[in-house]
Amino acid sequence: MRGPSYAGAMAELIFACVLLAGCNNFFMFGVSHDPPAVGSLTSGGSSTYTVTYNANAGSGNVPTDSNNYLQKAAVTVLGSGSLVRTGYTFTAWNTQANGGGTVYAAGVTFPMGTANVILYAVWTQNPTYTVTYNANAGSGNVPTDSNNYLQKAAVTVLGSGSLVRTGYTFIAWNTQANGGGTVYAAGVTFPMGTANVILYALWTSSNLTITSSGTIVTITGYTTAPSGLLTIPRGVTNVGDNAFRHCTALTSVSFPSSVTSIGDDAFRHCTALTSVSFPSSVTSIGDNAFHHCSALTSVVVQATTPPALPSGSGAFSNCAAGLRIHVPSSALVATYKAATGWSDYASIIVSP
Repeated sequence: MRGPSYAGAMAELIFACVLLAGCNNFFMFGVSHDPPAVGSLTSGGSSTYTVTYNANAGSGNVPTDSNNYLQKAAVTVLGSGSLVRTGYTFTAWNTQANGGGTVYAAGVTFPMGTANVILYAVWTQNPTYTVTYNANAGSGNVPTDSNNYLQKAAVTVLGSGSLVRTGYTFIAWNTQANGGGTVYAAGVTFPMGTANVILYALWTSSNLTITSSGTIVTITGYTTAPSGLLTIPRGVTNVGDNAFRHCTALTSVSFPSSVTSIGDDAFRHCTALTSVSFPSSVTSIGDNAFHHCSALTSVVVQATTPPALPSGSGAFSNCAAGLRIHVPSSALVATYKAATGWSDYASIIVSP
């Protein structure tokens, strides 16, 4: 006789449980028309995570990472792109906006964890610098600049304010107290460097007339004709055309290393002038600059490159019969003799 039938939709799944003697375990036996699909007993797929970049008070386009990362996948940190922040420099990325998390430099890699990541720009405040004015033996109220300047910021040079100095005239400002630094006239601008700046008042004898513009300070003349030794103040860059023409009591001139040019006819007809020495800073000497200095017997030129001299120049014409032009070394004699303008004096150019 056939046993009971379990076929058809009425018996989808039959379970039998057997309690084993002396054991608390149950064994499950099952019968199904449709076995479980392959993989249905695993998780429904692996999770992925993203990396987002945050400007963190900066401006510009933040970099974009469009990847979806599996756990432990290598993430390469992007650069700062076009991000900027006034007064700050981008230094890295951080997992916290306040910089208290993990720091990642651009280009490094890290393994993805089990959560999305936000990387915040890390900004370092740029240093600032000050400009201080110094009376440099003057009296009165020095101007005050209360600004704090970033590197490369434009600094506008202030005027002399109420500064005075008996017997002297304010010329400009200088980065060195002795006038040997960079000259700045009031109103010009210069880019801030990487250190605080002190500007010293530059003074000259009230007997000399001087103009300044930008970084150029020019002696244009005098109130009373100088006699004996004339000392050009440090910080002066130019001796102007005709500045000391016909100063017949002038016997010698001392040029500071700030002087770069001597104008046309600057010392023409200074008949008592016996010697001059040009520092290596001099790059040009004007036409007829020492014409008819009839007592001039010695000219010393310290520049290794011959200063510009006009062709056919009368710079040293009609001077003393024994005039000699001394150049820095014997090796430079030929160089000077061949140079434009100097070649007119080849016969009197000698080594020191």
